[in-house]
Amino acid sequence: MPIDIKEWGTFKDSLKAPVFNWFTYPAGFSYKAVRYSLQEENISNGQTVYDPFMGSGTTNLVAKTMGVNSIGVEAHPFVYPIAQCKMNWDVSRDEVLKELAKIEKIILHDDKDEPEIKVLLQNEFPELVLKCYLPQTLYEILLIRNQIRKVSNKEARLFMRVALIATLREVSIAATGWPYIAPNKIKITSLSKEGFKTYRKKCTNMLEDLSSIKNSSCNTSSEHKLILGDSRNVSGEIEDESVDHIFTSPPYLNNFDYADRTRLEMYVMGDARTWGDITKNVRTKLITSATTQIDRRDERYVFLDEFIEDCPKEYAFLERAVKQLSGIRLTKGGKKKL
Repeated sequence: MPIDIKEWGTFKDSLKAPVFNWFTYPAGFSYKAVRYSLQEENISNGQTVYDPFMGSGTTNLVAKTMGVNSIGVEAHPFVYPIAQCKMNWDVSRDEVLKELAKIEKIILHDDKDEPEIKVLLQNEFPELVLKCYLPQTLYEILLIRNQIRKVSNKEARLFMRVALIATLREVSIAATGWPYIAPNKIKITSLSKEGFKTYRKKCTNMLEDLSSIKNSSCNTSSEHKLILGDSRNVSGEIEDESVDHIFTSPPYLNNFDYADRTRLEMYVMGDARTWGDITKNVRTKLITSATTQIDRRDERYVFLDEFIEDCPKEYAFLERAVKQLSGIRLTKGGKKKL
């Protein structure tokens, strides 16, 4: 029977798989492609697969299900902990349910009125976030987020944080497509009014996912090392000749801005307040894969003029095109308004 590989370059298969679907990442790939690659190359227990652009951990998660060791490197500081969470299958169910009960009690006994809630939200969130949620829903998200920060158990706290991140686009009234958001396109659904209920369901579903993936995975133990940093500079973290197989999807020039993909989530979770925060703390750490990431003031791009000058005459059209596009770009707005 022939293997259907047409969706292997997309995230569609992973959207249907427990744990893999906790976070939708642009330009992701199918977990089936990783599994096939490891099987074809006979990578087994005791050997190591490496993903230098780990993202939210698809390669590493497949390796764990197959009992294969893995190493992953990710530069995006918001996405890296999500991969960590996916790889931790020993979160205490009792701890999570206990903390959920606390959150529910806080929400049920909160007596703030609508005007007071709106003032709180305006002081807490950027305008983009305010446009993406009904006030009561966003207020429940705020209460959940603040209570998660108080959870003493580190593993439960990360699990509940990722569950909230995974809930945010489901309860939004904006057109939160993949990967971007359109706050001017409103879509009020039943979920838009059920912040905590949706979050509680997400937590319980994720707990079931962990039971499911553990039961369906290889029982052989394996070791996994996840690194937050630049994959070009990990010589001190990864031993020479310690990797048997590499499976990755590098951030090629696909015009996905990976930092922009997490803008809504970072704003809600309090990891950024402005587009400038995201540019400084995330975009400058990532490989340029979108034309919007290029800063005209960045000295790294000055070399282009020198390159054009050295081009053979047959490629003189490049010089004309570059100069023309450079002029056009100066007339286009590039600042985020929200």
